[in-house]
Amino acid sequence: MPVWSYGKVNRCEAARRATFRSGSFDPLPAEDASADLVTCMLALTHVTDLGPAFREFARVLRPGGTVVTTDVHPIATALGGAALFRRDDGSRAVTTNHTHWVSSYVRAITDAGLVIERCLEPLVDEGYKVGLGSPEFREAADISLTGLPLLLIWVLRRSD
Repeated sequence: MPVWSYGKVNRCEAARRATFRSGSFDPLPAEDASADLVTCMLALTHVTDLGPAFREFARVLRPGGTVVTTDVHPIATALGGAALFRRDDGSRAVTTNHTHWVSSYVRAITDAGLVIERCLEPLVDEGYKVGLGSPEFREAADISLTGLPLLLIWVLRRSD
C-alpha cells in the first residue's frame, strides 16, 4: 500500500518529491502522523476485520490528511465476484474476498476517528464489459451485472 508524503509545496512539485512505501496493514511502515495521503486499492476485501486497517491509516495520517480507498463492492463479493490472477508458474487462481457491507466500513472508518468526505459506487457499464474477453462473459455480464455497483470508493480525512 503506497503512502504518499509531501511538504508545503505545489502539487506538481509534491508528486516529484513524493515518497512511496508498500507494506501490510499491521503495522504500516510509517511513523505516526507522517503521511499527507494514504491510498489502499482493492485490498480491504481480503481482510476479515476492517478495523485494524483503518486504525493504521488514521495513525500514520497527519491532521488534515486524506485517505483514498477502493475496494470490490460488497454486492459484487456477495454475488461471488472475485479477482483472477496468474501465478508465477502461469496457472490461474482466484483471490478470497470477504463481504464487508457499507455499514461495516462506516463503523471501522468512524471508530478510527476518520471523517467520510465522499463515498462513490461506480456501476458496471459497457466499458467494464468490453474487457471481459469472450462474448459469453460479456453476455452474462450484460444480463446479470449491468447497473450494479462494482467498486466502493472512499475519500476520508483525518480531522484533528
